[in-house]
Amino acid sequence: MTMTPNRGFTLIELAMVLFIIALILGGVLAPLSTKLELDERTKTAKLLDEARNSLIGYAVVNGHLPCPDCPNNTITASCGAVQTALGSSAINDGNEDGIDSVGSPSNNRGSNPFVSCATDEGNLPWTTLGVEEFDAWENHFTYRVTDSFADDTDGTGGCGMATTTGISFEICSSGNINIQDGSGNSVADNVPAMVISYGRNANDTGNPTSASEQENQNHDTLFIQKDYTTSGTTDEFDDMLVWLPANTLIYRMVQAERLP
Repeated sequence: MTMTPNRGFTLIELAMVLFIIALILGGVLAPLSTKLELDERTKTAKLLDEARNSLIGYAVVNGHLPCPDCPNNTITASCGAVQTALGSSAINDGNEDGIDSVGSPSNNRGSNPFVSCATDEGNLPWTTLGVEEFDAWENHFTYRVTDSFADDTDGTGGCGMATTTGISFEICSSGNINIQDGSGNSVADNVPAMVISYGRNANDTGNPTSASEQENQNHDTLFIQKDYTTSGTTDEFDDMLVWLPANTLIYRMVQAERLP
């Protein structure tokens, strides 16, 4: 009896099989990746809302907003002074950092109130506020505050109203942070404080090509809020931010009878 030799797959047939498998995997993994991104953004949005509410609660209890936590010793000279005076463990530790009433760097207001923050922009002070340290991508939230809302000097802000003992700002005080959309239109002006997550691409430690994301990490008082997009490198935007309007903060302080 004549035996028929076994016939293996040709290279073309193997290539076709691999191509089909790649198509199937691509069709499965793409929706999973999209769902994962949505879940991460939903979680981060929730954490941002919690941070904003914690800022309001902190101000109601303490009469001022917290200062940022120095993320490193180079962001400002005062952050360098914090590390020099208190050691490397005093920065990037979740505690607010400031300059106290005797001119010394401090991460504890204690008996010496802060006359200014060590930096106007740094980590959200998660330990001080009792909130989550990281966003969904395990990066610190960045927090910016108007210094006159975070010091311990009664009634700073320059609006000329009668000061209230124990309250850093006045009923007519306004912040110095501005939020715009991608076209340069105003979204919110004179905001006392804001918190931002740089999203999956974590552009706080990278070099984004998106002009809007570059604006959000250049350490000034202007921030961009626009729709999420991953369409191309020049207009990619996955930053997420919340802000605390002056009217909201003042209303809550009046409601709690901390301001007249």
